[in-house]
Amino acid sequence: MEATRAAHEDLERLDRLVVRELQRDPANARDRLFQSHRVHHMLDLVISTSDKLVEIYEDKDGARKDEISTHLTAPVQSDIFPKYYERLKEVHNQSVSSLTLPSNHLGTPWNQNNSKWQDASQAVNAVVCSCTA
Repeated sequence: MEATRAAHEDLERLDRLVVRELQRDPANARDRLFQSHRVHHMLDLVISTSDKLVEIYEDKDGARKDEISTHLTAPVQSDIFPKYYERLKEVHNQSVSSLTLPSNHLGTPWNQNNSKWQDASQAVNAVVCSCTA
């Protein structure tokens, strides 16, 4: 929804710039040519931004529909926090599973030699689990 709002603001800003540019009377043919190039560029930006908006509104992947249903149709405020912490736990599990730890010079995994790492990892897991409970 934020991308949609930003695109609409860009369109309004470009519209105002085109109007301001066309209200200015060029002094000579060279200025008129430069003015037409500037207006042409602004209109190209309007077209590309409008195309992006069309893609957003078509919602082929269903992301916009999901975002709207998540943010605007939450029946009770108490439903928001469990969903947030559930998503946080998913992200945490994905990042932990994709984490690769450096090895020390002996070739043994770093986390086996460092009890502080294991303690910190367990503390993070405990905090995330307690937040979602």
